[in-house]
Amino acid sequence: MLFYEGTIWYKKSFDYQRKENARVFVYFGAVNYLADVYLNGEKLGRHEGGFTPFNFEITKLVRDKANSLIVKVDNKRRRTRFRP
Repeated sequence: MLFYEGTIWYKKSFDYQRKENARVFVYFGAVNYLADVYLNGEKLGRHEGGFTPFNFEITKLVRDKANSLIVKVDNKRRRTRFRP
């Protein structure tokens, strides 16, 4: 059995109804292995590690309509990622 190894892009479009004085986060249960996350063209950050949850605050970037969340995921195996 062969498994894909390399970079893949995910996109999710959504609307959001704001709640007064609420902070907003985007949460990931896990992404294997290296993830670059963008919202509405702004880079939220990068996470490295395949089995740990992470999140980014999006309160200032989220819009009422037509949000675009993009995640670049790289799961290429590299010797430097695995430590004995």
